[in-house]
Order: sequence, then structure tokens, then C-alpha cells
Amino acid sequence: MKTSSNTDNSFLKKLSVDELLQVVPDLFFALNADGTILEHQAGNSSDLYVPPQEFLGKSMFDVLPPEPAQLLRITFERVKFSGQLNSVHYQLNVGGDFKWFEARIVKSKEDRFIMLVRDITVDKTKELSILHQIHHDHLTGLYNRCYAFEFIQRELHQAHNGLSELALFYIDIDDFKDINDQLGHVIGDEVLKEVAHAIQKSVRKDDIACRIGGDEFLVIANGEFTHTTLRSTAKHILRAIDAASRKLALGLSFSVSIGISISSPNNTDPMRLAEQADSAMYDAKHCGKHGYAIFTAPT
Repeated sequence: MKTSSNTDNSFLKKLSVDELLQVVPDLFFALNADGTILEHQAGNSSDLYVPPQEFLGKSMFDVLPPEPAQLLRITFERVKFSGQLNSVHYQLNVGGDFKWFEARIVKSKEDRFIMLVRDITVDKTKELSILHQIHHDHLTGLYNRCYAFEFIQRELHQAHNGLSELALFYIDIDDFKDINDQLGHVIGDEVLKEVAHAIQKSVRKDDIACRIGGDEFLVIANGEFTHTTLRSTAKHILRAIDAASRKLALGLSFSVSIGISISSPNNTDPMRLAEQADSAMYDAKHCGKHGYAIFTAPT
């Protein structure tokens, strides 16, 4: 007695490629060895970056914008070298909507390559949302403590190779307990958000602003520093906090104290560097608050 699976398999083998592709909502491309697009099949034509007449006979890497084109080129070369299937995720603006795609590339016969492209926007958006929650503080939106120290560890590795220095600005709100006691925790949360916003807009685009504790913040800056540039950054942050305090108009002004530490070839331990910035911050508080201090190793 024949099983139904044998009958099903016999039927499936008789299906044409066109019949199968009609029920698959993906894009298929046949490429030659230099990435030229020879054929295509669109299960969902709305996912095409440009119409077929604008890409057939052209290199995939010339049709797409530079960043996704480079990612695909690297993946394509990897497949050519290994002969194994490889995949890559990239983002494209398709018809005004930013979409995420997964491209799976495999080598076929006669030196041809098959690339399957699938819209993964929904799954990628969920993944990025989860990563955001893991790495960010829920109240202020800044990076959190966990991310801060992971980032410091990575950057110190580069600094250890002599490529740059790392400066930490440890920022603590002065007398924050008084704000909570006198105005309540709801207002206290507003102060935290305003301070976070002020810090973020007062530092360079590539600097990393984090909330690492209740009223404690950290700015991680990469580059080459002198005491003059460190003082300039600290003063910029202080002015931004002053403006935030005036903006809230709570009847109770607030300020911050800042401690600064900087890496060196002999100072590449994340916790040690943070402790030095924390120590300098307390020096600033002992000198009257609403100021900054740069860590100096005891002699």
C-alpha cells in the first residue's frame, strides 16, 4: 500500500519553478560571478528597490546604495571563496519606507549564484527593540550601566593599542535627595530626564552618555585630550545643566559635580578608570559642588 507522502512527493516533483515561486513572498536573483543580475523572480514586487529594467544586466553592487552594496559584496565574495551558503542583514529605503532584508546567497551550477531576499522588517524591529531595552535606561533613554562598562572595555582595548585615549566624565546631581524629599519623586524623575537631555546635547555626537545609577551619569569620550579640552567639556556640561535647571523653574535649583579621569598605557582597567573619575567627582563636591575636578594620581 502506497503512503500519502509518496503521492505528495510525486506531485511536488512535477511542480514547475514558476508555480513554486508564486506562493513564496521572496525575491530571487540569478547572478553571474561578478554580481551581474541575469534573472529575477519577485514574489512580492513591492520589495524591489528599483524596477527590473533598472537592474537587469547590471551589477547588484552598483544598483544598491553603498552601505548595503558593500555588505552584499563581502557576503558574495565569501560564498565564492567557500562555496557555502552565507547570509547578511541590511536595510533599504523602499518607496519611502525603511525595510530590513535578509539575503541568502549560494553558489549554483555553471558558475552562477542564487540570491534569495526576504523582508524581515517585523522580526528585525522586534529584535532591535529588545536590544534597546537591554542596553538603555528606561527613564532617560540613555545607555545603561551594563552597556557603559561593555563599551569602556572595548574602547580601552583600542586605547591600549595606542590609537586613542578614553576620558570618563562622572556626573552626580548635587543634593538630589533634597529634591526628592521636598518636591517628590515625580518631580525628581523630571529632573533626571532634564539632566540626561542636557548632558546628551552638550557632548559630541560620538560621545556616549549613560545613566549608571540613581542620580549618577557617565560620559565616555574617545580621542586625544589635554586638560584644556577636558575642562572645556566639563564647563559645557555644567552650562547645559544650569540651563535645564532654569527651564524647569522648580523653585529649587539643581546642579551637578563632575569627576574626570583619562586612560593611559598603564591605566586600561574599566573599573579602575571609573573609580578614579568617581574619586575626582567627590573632590569636586568637597570643593563646593557645582564644579569639576580632574583625577590626579597621588605622588
